Amino acid sequence: MEHDPWSLRRRDVLRAGASATAVAALGTTAGASDAGATTGTAPASSVAYAPRGQVDIDGAAEAVVTPDGETAFVAVGSGFVSVDVSDPANPTVVGEAAGIQSPDGENVREVLDVKYDDGQLLVPTAAQGGGPRGFYLYDVSDPANPTQVGDWFATPEHGIHNAALVDGVAYLTTSFSLEIDIVDVSGDAFERLATWEPGDWNEDWARPRNAPLHDLSVQDGVAYCAYWDAGVFVVDVSDPANPTFVSRVGEYTLEENQELTQSAYVEPGGNAHYVTVNEDASLMAEGGESWDLDPNDDSGGPSGITFYDISDPANPERVGHVDPPVSESNAYRGGTWTTSHNFDLRNGRLYASWYQGGVSVHDVSDPANPERLAWWASPTERAFWTAQLAVPGEFFVASSYASSAMSAKATPGLLTFPDVAGEMAEKPSEVAWTREELEARAPATTTQPTTTPTTTEPTTAEPTTAMPDEEPTTTEDDASGSTPGFGVLAALAGLGVGASRLLRGRDDDA
Repeated sequence: MEHDPWSLRRRDVLRAGASATAVAALGTTAGASDAGATTGTAPASSVAYAPRGQVDIDGAAEAVVTPDGETAFVAVGSGFVSVDVSDPANPTVVGEAAGIQSPDGENVREVLDVKYDDGQLLVPTAAQGGGPRGFYLYDVSDPANPTQVGDWFATPEHGIHNAALVDGVAYLTTSFSLEIDIVDVSGDAFERLATWEPGDWNEDWARPRNAPLHDLSVQDGVAYCAYWDAGVFVVDVSDPANPTFVSRVGEYTLEENQELTQSAYVEPGGNAHYVTVNEDASLMAEGGESWDLDPNDDSGGPSGITFYDISDPANPERVGHVDPPVSESNAYRGGTWTTSHNFDLRNGRLYASWYQGGVSVHDVSDPANPERLAWWASPTERAFWTAQLAVPGEFFVASSYASSAMSAKATPGLLTFPDVAGEMAEKPSEVAWTREELEARAPATTTQPTTTPTTTEPTTAEPTTAMPDEEPTTTEDDASGSTPGFGVLAALAGLGVGASRLLRGRDDDA
């Protein structure tokens, strides 16, 4: 069995006596520099920060964890797999519902998301619009033997890029569209309850530019909806059949949004990609996803994660921000991606994924002054789709995603990481948290190829001007046969008339 110093550390604490008290103390100590505080952060470890365990999983995309922290479910393009993480040093695939089909025998594709609630797993398909459109619901109370619940629910009018499952209700994004699709899945026959879009609140927002509903989370009767360049809309769904507007935050006013070009879809600002809240919904985190279309101008690059005080949901207030890691190139094709992707906000901490920029843990108990506690990255081997807390003070999980659009072919799979403060033994040369750090480490890796000009580094300048006219290439390991963010290049040029009009927000050319 692989040596797991964090498990040994925990056993030593238990051995020392007062087991219940010791375990609680392990999970609630303040931080690396103050073991006596109570902000929910864990102590630093003398062991170099690194994954506790890992298992390779072809096609891995989103991952979710059960509340007891013992099982993770991972989307794999054609369905999902169940992973036993009760021993985080040895995560093990124990079950699967992969290679699933629609009722007419068509192979399901583009399952990039799964959502868990109360022993059930929602499995939405056609994240980029390809393959049969709809979703399945599975009973996963026995993770080794998932069983289908109810019938296939078809959504022929839309694919489902992301979703939420709460109290017997499925909340679906509608790929390349503005609607939240709300479906009751509590009974034997699933039933659509309602749809909602910004224009239902205000006709002026009926056709925002660059504003598909990309993702959403639902907690305590409120939906938090990431509408890309239109920002985040907060919607009351306490009565799922009658959703109503609460508030909106975004980097653009409506007037500014109407002036956006199609290329603005790819580069910051805006780009509201993922959103979640903490346990009492007093703090909301919104992450952007962006790249660089042209390395020769001053725009573009990765997006970070912004925090809002939403203790008054009707009046969100921006209170802080975490900048993303950086690399030499964040080009959509061939760059080393370090933009924010999916994340978790629990116990005063942010667990974040940054594709090739790795995973990080931040103390956000004071969101105006977030403090990075831990970071791990291996840009040539892993590119992270999500980070989700499993057991506070012990470990979190992170899924690695493979896409040929990135600078290196990452290995897909699921990794576990210690929920402690710590430092990597050796930081990678390809990514860093500041430009200064990146440049300081560069000489160690560029002494041999000094004859090659910096401007000719691979895959940055040459493809960027052509990208909007191309469909991204993919590998067999890609979860969906397409790339993240709706397949950004496809969204710019290759989605067809209907989808591109929705993306632009109006019928005329941008």
